[in-house]
Amino acid sequence: METRNTETIGGRIRELREASGIGQKELAAEFFLSNKSVISAYERETRTLPIDVLLKYSERFRVSTDWILKGVDEVHVNTLQEAGVEEIEKLFSNLKSAEVRAVAVAQLKALALLDR
Repeated sequence: METRNTETIGGRIRELREASGIGQKELAAEFFLSNKSVISAYERETRTLPIDVLLKYSERFRVSTDWILKGVDEVHVNTLQEAGVEEIEKLFSNLKSAEVRAVAVAQLKALALLDR
């Protein structure tokens, strides 16, 4: 399992994005940035995170700016878990077949049993 670096601003914003299942290209478009290389530069800390983008991260991922900047203050309760739920909801809502939806629900129930 890959170790996450949440000791830096770049590491924290990358963790938020990845936990939400969002690609750099998608996030760049959502934030009205020129392309995914801008997001990559923020995550690698080769480009300073401007205040307006910091606020967009805070609003989008429901975390405090203090947490993004300093790694202190509580992250919104279960933010990373909520991001996973959002991804599952998005994927599930894109399923067209009732049969496929039923299979997806059955698989999630089986996973829940395994996780006890």
